Amino acid sequence: MISSFNGRRGVLYFSPFKPTEPYAIAGGIVVVPSGGLMLPMHGGASHWMSRSHFVAQSDCPDDVVMKQFRDWLIFDCFVMMNSHGAAHYDDNRHVFEVIDNPDDDCNVRNAVDYSDVVAFLVGSHAGKPEGLPARSYADLYQAFLDLSPRMRSAIEWFVSQPPSPRRLDPLYGRYWGLQHMIILIEELIGVPPDCEAEPAICKSCGRKPPRHHKVSRMDWLREELERRMEAKPLVDEYVLLIEKGISIRNKMSHRPHFDRSVRPVMKPRERTSYDASRAIREFKSDTYALEAMLVALQRVAHDLLVGEAFKIKHFRQPPILNVAVIG
Repeated sequence: MISSFNGRRGVLYFSPFKPTEPYAIAGGIVVVPSGGLMLPMHGGASHWMSRSHFVAQSDCPDDVVMKQFRDWLIFDCFVMMNSHGAAHYDDNRHVFEVIDNPDDDCNVRNAVDYSDVVAFLVGSHAGKPEGLPARSYADLYQAFLDLSPRMRSAIEWFVSQPPSPRRLDPLYGRYWGLQHMIILIEELIGVPPDCEAEPAICKSCGRKPPRHHKVSRMDWLREELERRMEAKPLVDEYVLLIEKGISIRNKMSHRPHFDRSVRPVMKPRERTSYDASRAIREFKSDTYALEAMLVALQRVAHDLLVGEAFKIKHFRQPPILNVAVIG
């Protein structure tokens, strides 16, 4: 019974989903579902969010519990598709409180069976794609704890995607998000090996040139994607998106770069869509295209992370952004 945890202290947590019953994970931690509510967001609207409590062992000091909670929050945001968790943490919404759940086991809305959450991990909570293994929430959490510091940092970097809605710079905005994702993708792809040959000393200045890579960065990018993925047309789309993202990042790194795009004027009932190719062509002038490219790069980074961190290969088509004017 959920009410059996009443009187215990836990850290309040908001997310789209929660377990159907108190759920134990590594370290003696229990995630206790605690109903849900309509939670105001920075944009002015309210969204339904599930409430849970992160309950650690009773003799654990508060500062240790908060450190454990922060690590778990990073994991839960990544696995359970919680795009608001980092902002809530930034807003200090995750506080200690005494659990007081009613005897009717609270609201069961968005309660999930945590015995297999792979569908959520690969971004398909409506239905698990065929051919993927079953992995429980507890199993994935233990795998997360066992990851190298490099991979843990990569997942944290992904879930902390900037900017926070209340700090959105209208002249910069999504370009920071693009740079954020490209940094992560390049970290996951790595760099090509150095050439073993010793560089010859320059006859003019007498300095030794820096070492160079055996292959170009772009050739290495394609080789690495082909090694990890099977569908060549999908590799081609990923390469085009990443190359354009790198080009944008390079310009931002060396001179001022602002978002000069605008939302195109559309007639009532008009519809249009943005695939990866259109996003790449029109992102400089069209805000919807820029947004489509950012979302596509987020998906690329996410699927690469899932493959490397949890050994689950599921590479998806870059999403198509559909836009319509109601009227």
